[in-house]
Amino acid sequence: MESRRVYRTIVGIVAFPLLLVAGCPLSSDSVDLSARGNMTLVVNRASESAIATATAQVTDNNILSLAHRKITLADDQILSVNDVPLTATTLTDLGLDATLTATIEAVESPYKYTVSFDNEGVTTTFKVAPPDDFSAVTPAASTVVLRSGFDLTWEPADDDATVSITIAGQVVSYASDGSAHVGAGTVSLADLADDGSVSIGSAQLSEFVVGDITVTLTRAKTASQKLGFSAGTIRLEIVRQIPLTLAVSTVQTTTDGN
Repeated sequence: MESRRVYRTIVGIVAFPLLLVAGCPLSSDSVDLSARGNMTLVVNRASESAIATATAQVTDNNILSLAHRKITLADDQILSVNDVPLTATTLTDLGLDATLTATIEAVESPYKYTVSFDNEGVTTTFKVAPPDDFSAVTPAASTVVLRSGFDLTWEPADDDATVSITIAGQVVSYASDGSAHVGAGTVSLADLADDGSVSIGSAQLSEFVVGDITVTLTRAKTASQKLGFSAGTIRLEIVRQIPLTLAVSTVQTTTDGN
């Protein structure tokens, strides 16, 4: 487990969206998508549900572009999943186009997706299957687990996928004056091999306050597919949320009566 990447949130600090980094979006009218367009699509489905959320973003991959600025597609450039067009909304407070999104229904077991890009009447299509859903996940929802740690297990393992785990709950932080504050916090383990189990130990749990925690288990597969762009990545995710109760670890002691 030494190769794990561990991330922790800083309690009390709200991460500002990376919208300003992207700058004002470019129009596809001024950009050759086949030379400079970089498409990223994520299809995220909750475990045991046929409903998924598709989220896409197109950025300028020109090395001279400012922080990979986002590209706004024209009305006749339509990215879709299962024949459902992904549409953009506008964040009026900042005046920037949001990412392309759509709610879709997976079709054909095991929930295959058809991704297509209609670029001014020229359509490119790609069919892709997401990873298998989870089954026999332990510990089960509402289980009491100890702060000393527990094993998270699931079936089936998938050598072609990776898993990520996020633990969310209440943690204690301390101000410069020494006062303690309780607020939301998370710990994440990213890009783990999907071998059907992960040990979650005291290193990940020690900062959480006793009580409710939520473990989110995400299995992902990634495919490279240009779809008429200069580069493209499609990430398919299955997500299982497991509410648990965290308890203080106890150590049993014995006495000899002396």
